[in-house]
Amino acid sequence: RDSASLFHVIRHLIQVRRKHSAFAFGTFRWVAASSIAVAAYTRINGVDQLLIVSNLSDTILHVELQLEWQQLHDVVDALTGLTYTAFTPDNGPSLLRLDLDPYEFRWLDLQGDALQ
Repeated sequence: RDSASLFHVIRHLIQVRRKHSAFAFGTFRWVAASSIAVAAYTRINGVDQLLIVSNLSDTILHVELQLEWQQLHDVVDALTGLTYTAFTPDNGPSLLRLDLDPYEFRWLDLQGDALQ
């Protein structure tokens, strides 16, 4: 089996989506991004909290997201398990920096338990 095949990628996307009720229920809120070519928003349903980030352009983007949570530290990519660290400069809102390939998207678990 080819784990990189389109079939397996879509099957994995569906599995992750089913695990997170926030995709279907809960609140939606836009998140400020440093590029107009990035769509970033949260989906929150109780303790299930996701940050969705999409590069809508055909170029690599280095994006900074301004998050309203003061104490946000690590977020985990729900698809890959990679961890990203946010930082809080001088009592301001937390910032998260990401590098996104053309048309790349990330589903980030704000609770840090994406793979449990």
